Amino acid sequence: MPAIQLERLKNDIALIEGYISKLVKRGEGDRVKKLMKKKIFMEERLAAVI
Repeated sequence: MPAIQLERLKNDIALIEGYISKLVKRGEGDRVKKLMKKKIFMEERLAAVI
């Protein structure tokens, strides 16, 4: 995986963390669960590549 894609993946993980925290404050539990699954998948993908 090229370095540019790795950086974008890292940035996407950081952005999704911020968005999740906003949703938690709003009380949108269903969307938080879906995004947490996505975040975990992205972190696993990043760990597998590195």
